[in-house]
Amino acid sequence: MRNEDLKYIKCDHFNLQEFANSMAGNRVKCDLDLLWKLNELRKIVGVITVTSGYRTPAFNETCGGSSNSYHLEGKAADIRFDFNGWTRDTITKVLKYIGFTNVNFYMNGKEINRLHVDIGKTWNGKAFNYRDL
Repeated sequence: MRNEDLKYIKCDHFNLQEFANSMAGNRVKCDLDLLWKLNELRKIVGVITVTSGYRTPAFNETCGGSSNSYHLEGKAADIRFDFNGWTRDTITKVLKYIGFTNVNFYMNGKEINRLHVDIGKTWNGKAFNYRDL
């Protein structure tokens, strides 16, 4: 497959270009399981904006990401959607049901600002892990 073909690979609601890293010449690394799980989430919550997908090591460092970040492997995404009407507990249950393994809730006071979701090994060895940042 050629690089220029990547923008045409789609599932119901995503194309890989949403996960591209402009600092890496728009290269993309995206685990198909992550893409499937995000697609399932979009069916439930509506439009999702991917604010960060694949990251090169240099870009990850500028974001303050850890050296073992799942963004480096294409197994993580930072996302936003319309959080109105969604409680943190309900979102957690939905994400766990879909099969995400780690979730960070980025909070702005009591409001959810964005989420980090990934499909890597959990940080604490449990089947599902979540925390507020």
